[in-house]
Amino acid sequence: MISTGILSRYFVRRFIGTVAAVFLGIFVLVVLIDYIENMRRAANVPNISSWTVLRISLYRVPQATEKILPFAVLVGAMGCFLS
Repeated sequence: MISTGILSRYFVRRFIGTVAAVFLGIFVLVVLIDYIENMRRAANVPNISSWTVLRISLYRVPQATEKILPFAVLVGAMGCFLS
């Protein structure tokens, strides 16, 4: 018989892995969309590099991650439950 400690650790590991994967996927998507939008806005600015625009996008992302985290946990829990 499997002890409850082993089974609990298995579910926790699956849950954290699924939540991290969902969060990382949404994080990359938000950075990419924000980067493209900032590149469009910075097209008229002379002497601005793409690294500067990327840094600006990365500075704006923590605002969005606070809104993304509850949905990542929800989708991660559903994915863990379904698997």
